[in-house]
Amino acid sequence: MEVLLGHHSMHSRRFQDSLTIIIDPLSPASVAKKALYNAGLWPRVTPNFLFSRIASVSGHTSGKAWRTPLIRLSQIRLQLQRSRRLLVFAARSNWVEFFKELENDECEGFDPELYPDWLLIQVCCRTKLLVHGY
Repeated sequence: MEVLLGHHSMHSRRFQDSLTIIIDPLSPASVAKKALYNAGLWPRVTPNFLFSRIASVSGHTSGKAWRTPLIRLSQIRLQLQRSRRLLVFAARSNWVEFFKELENDECEGFDPELYPDWLLIQVCCRTKLLVHGY
């Protein structure tokens, strides 16, 4: 269990570090922008907001400079979700699901750079599964 906890902590740190790298340039820097932020008028930048920017239906055409790191962040999120599922299955001694999860590869059968919507479906659906305890 310690190995799984360490694995989960590592993925959690990687996700937070990657998220910080992406969000920092979007954060208010000037005094005026910080005033807007403090007044609640600065847009809230969350992982889901960022992920929505790479969806094909978003209407946003973010350049490769943004698209690639956002796709990578999505992949890191999938790894974090997987590490959590492994922890939950091990804690519940659900070894059948644990070993099924170990056999699954993320992004199997598609290139997330070419098909980011499939990546987003995995992030979204697996988040909902975690919330509902499956």
